[in-house]
Amino acid sequence: MSLHGMFIKFYGEPLYPVLYPKMDISSIGFSIWSAEDILKASVVEVTESKCLHNGVPVEGGLRDPRFGCIHDGTCAFCGKTRHGCPGHWGHISFPLPLVHIAMVAPLVQALRQHCPCGVRSKKKVCACGRVKDRYTWVKTGLAVHKNGKVCPPSEFPPEVDRFLVRVLPVPPIHIRPPLTVGNTTRGENDLTYRLVNIVRKTHSLCKALADALPSHVVYERYEQVQHAVADIRNAVGTAKHLHRRRPEGEVEAEQRRRLRQIGRASCRERV
Repeated sequence: MSLHGMFIKFYGEPLYPVLYPKMDISSIGFSIWSAEDILKASVVEVTESKCLHNGVPVEGGLRDPRFGCIHDGTCAFCGKTRHGCPGHWGHISFPLPLVHIAMVAPLVQALRQHCPCGVRSKKKVCACGRVKDRYTWVKTGLAVHKNGKVCPPSEFPPEVDRFLVRVLPVPPIHIRPPLTVGNTTRGENDLTYRLVNIVRKTHSLCKALADALPSHVVYERYEQVQHAVADIRNAVGTAKHLHRRRPEGEVEAEQRRRLRQIGRASCRERV
């Protein structure tokens, strides 16, 4: 019996469930994943910090069944088993925009070129005669300073919105599988732990805004969310004063390893 026949006999479905038509690729383009694209690709909004409750995945949590199937059973979104489900993305929404840690340099450059009159130039004095504001990036606080004072992203001009984070994509469970022994979950993936931290900090910020707490308290909680998001994006050296249980590079290395595995599996299916 061939490998294909054995696979159907034991798992009840073909080895290659998807047939890829032959096509010619003329070009490949790369761009930043916008908030609109993230929301289109997302199948679940993460609103709960708890992953499991009495051993059952929490709906709206980071173990929501709609993220995909990696064990027995079927996916709650596509209905396929672990052999056919590719995994699905989710998202976390923020009440206030955050600075995209990988886009700090172009963000500061765009702010320095901005003038309220609408003319963009690299000169310190605009053609209208106005002296431009001085913008700098402070690593220790992960904040943009305007003329020596903190400038929150909510006060940025609209043309720099593409450098801000309003929605964070949450990868499928295939990229961050839980630590299991047999059928018992012993812990979560390092990436999942960091996403849980982001959800908790976001809840704290939303509560501060809802309760109309003083501005310095709101900014303190906002700063915690900014640090948590910068941490998950592997911002090496940007927040060394924070104490961490795990090295920053471990998250990005794990993501690269999982993406390589998925890429190799996809290539084998196409052969």
